[in-house]
Amino acid sequence: MRTLSYPIVRRATALLLAVYAIMVLAAPASAVNVTGWWRMEADNDPGSGYSIANEVVGGPSLIGTSGNIQATVPVNPIPQPPMVANNFALSGDNNVNGTIAPYAGLDVTSGTFEFYARANEGDARFLLRQTGATGLRIDVPNNLRVQYSTAAGQVTIQGGLNNFDANWDHVAFTYDEVTGVGNVYVNGALAGTNDGPDNQPLTWPAALPLQVGNGMDGGGGLIDQAIFDELRIANMALPPSQFLNGTAAAPPLFVAPTPPTELVRFNFDTLASAPADTVMPEIVSLDLVSNAPLNINPAVLNGTNNVDLRFEISNPGPNYATQPVLRVFPAGNNDQQEAFDNDGYYEFTIEPIDGKQLDLDSLVFDAARGGGATPRGWAVRTSIDGFTSVLDTADIPTARPTFTPYLIDLSGPEFQGLTDPLTFRVYVYSPGNGSTVEFDNLRVLGFATAPIPEPATFSLLALGGLAVLRRRRRQSV
Repeated sequence: MRTLSYPIVRRATALLLAVYAIMVLAAPASAVNVTGWWRMEADNDPGSGYSIANEVVGGPSLIGTSGNIQATVPVNPIPQPPMVANNFALSGDNNVNGTIAPYAGLDVTSGTFEFYARANEGDARFLLRQTGATGLRIDVPNNLRVQYSTAAGQVTIQGGLNNFDANWDHVAFTYDEVTGVGNVYVNGALAGTNDGPDNQPLTWPAALPLQVGNGMDGGGGLIDQAIFDELRIANMALPPSQFLNGTAAAPPLFVAPTPPTELVRFNFDTLASAPADTVMPEIVSLDLVSNAPLNINPAVLNGTNNVDLRFEISNPGPNYATQPVLRVFPAGNNDQQEAFDNDGYYEFTIEPIDGKQLDLDSLVFDAARGGGATPRGWAVRTSIDGFTSVLDTADIPTARPTFTPYLIDLSGPEFQGLTDPLTFRVYVYSPGNGSTVEFDNLRVLGFATAPIPEPATFSLLALGGLAVLRRRRRQSV
């Protein structure tokens, strides 16, 4: 019996490991993330205030006007978080009193809020993001108190720490929206719990910042007893083993998604020299935005017999556009149904070049009525289903020069992984032949990427690689 030599086996093993690695990297990332982490290790604004960076990319900083960064004092030093050094903390001798601007990372529906603190005050508000009975509050009115809210109402958990002292204490609040259980931990030990209704997400006041260390000013004449450190937020109820003072690795930092790019843009500014009311039955996208190399073929915007497309820059005035716009005259299309019946639309097609696929995000544009008569509006269909269903539609509420911005969601699975041409038709209607509908800044947002082989393809590649290695071995003996 012939056997594969060690170099052959080694190469085959390396191939399988590479295939496995590609499959793992191509798999979707875990939905459990740290959505905010302020470590207090450096002050990016060492002047009259402080600015503590968020370890999460794109997340806002913790800012304040009176606290300062200082080396951690030797009284019961803070335990080292796993795999990171801790050398500094945020001192509140002059009041910590920081704020974190509202962002998506604060609006968790399940979550963990944890931090270290040293305080001996009866009114220190460690975390505060609350309006009335909505939001979160963690403070010490002579005893540790946590208030949080769901659609079922406000919950208060109190107890577990009668008085903070000169030592560091780790505080964590966790909430699981599936089970409705809220827990409070002090130094890793359960200090209070509440079992509420199942399937109740946390509720938050809109557009409200998170206040940190409000009232932590070292009151009572005690030295170094209003200090805050290592504030971290996760989007799930972590077990104590994954807390900052735990032994298990925490979930990964949240990575903000890459914003979509403009695949096509018609801003209609390149024909500013065209005569007013010039009919443009076919408009080449001179304003096409592309990457290098070009990811899509040049797009063309076309009208039909029942829709005249015109560029016009009118004399500046209260009722006229001051920049070139696409003026549509939907002759005979008095309402949406007539626009459908009469093919009263303009259209454009996007198509990736060979070797690329398109993952679409949205279609965005601005629109306005050319005057006061109503209704005037639009409806969008696409070739994805043979122009049968209406993707979105609207009667336009504003007249020029006030344009209304619109965004049509294209994140559904039918608009992902596109390798064939996709055509958009914008149907337009108005109550009279001279009643225009005007458009500007028409864009398709998304991503142009190289297609990713299916996992089954990776398996076939691995088997094929082994077959090649075995065939070469047989040919060499």
